[in-house]
Amino acid sequence: PEEAKLRRLGQRYLRLDALSESESKASGIFFQAPVPIQEVRGLMREAEVVVMSSDGGEGWGAVVNEAMAEGCCMIGTHEAGSSATLIEHGVNGYLYRTGDVSELANLLRQLDQESIRSCGERARETLDSVWSPEHAADKLIERMTNTSSRLG
Repeated sequence: PEEAKLRRLGQRYLRLDALSESESKASGIFFQAPVPIQEVRGLMREAEVVVMSSDGGEGWGAVVNEAMAEGCCMIGTHEAGSSATLIEHGVNGYLYRTGDVSELANLLRQLDQESIRSCGERARETLDSVWSPEHAADKLIERMTNTSSRLG
């Protein structure tokens, strides 16, 4: 429902109106049509940068976890639970204030291949070390062990 508005913002701030559709795709800045859920992670593996614009209304925002796990350079808002929790600005992703389109556009313009690559690597490391199923299982076992030893 927000596609027309987003396209206008893209034209205004990223000058997408000057690009043909094929040039836009070649530039790496394009609008993806909706895809079945089974195809989302594959598209993330192909992407270098994923942006999640959110006012925090969804609560957590699993797309941040998914994109970081796929090694994407993640850009999210301070207001979304997942990005505020998982992203360390300038290290494993980037944060901006909800609604600050100029700030987002500036972040996108400043990215170069090296920062995208290193950010994506650190994003994957973050998910592997602190937010993976293995880490969750280890923490659960640790908590259960500590609880049972206190009980008796």
